[in-house]
Amino acid sequence: MAISYLTLSQKQSIGSILSNIHTTFARNVTLYKIGQRITIANDPSYNAYYSSQSTPELETVSLEATARIRYLKAEEDFFGLKDGSAATGHQNKIILPAGSVKIKVDQAAKDFLKDAQRVELDGNRYVVVSNGRLIAMFGPDISPFYEYILTPTDE
Repeated sequence: MAISYLTLSQKQSIGSILSNIHTTFARNVTLYKIGQRITIANDPSYNAYYSSQSTPELETVSLEATARIRYLKAEEDFFGLKDGSAATGHQNKIILPAGSVKIKVDQAAKDFLKDAQRVELDGNRYVVVSNGRLIAMFGPDISPFYEYILTPTDE
């Protein structure tokens, strides 16, 4: 087992400071889950999508959360390294549209984002295109945050 040079109370204190930094720089975002339309027919020749004239309303659930927001410059973040040399390997194949964003959220927002499709921030709508990546200095138990990549929509 690895020896830690920090005690648990020191780790929790540092985690508290990181949470304060998140609270200081976080901005409000709205997360959206859009419901699904489900149709059940007893007759195999019945097609509910073509037979019904009205489109059922999809239930939309939203959550107000806070997130730290970083607007990406895709060519700098993914295609080049800090020293200016070209990146190698699979990173050269990542293409993100202009206006893409990274957000860091807390555990409650991460739980909601598992099923969410849209995020609204600064009056613009974005689509979640990545899974949450854990950002925690001392593991998932002390001040965990999760990072997501979002791309803009045309809505």
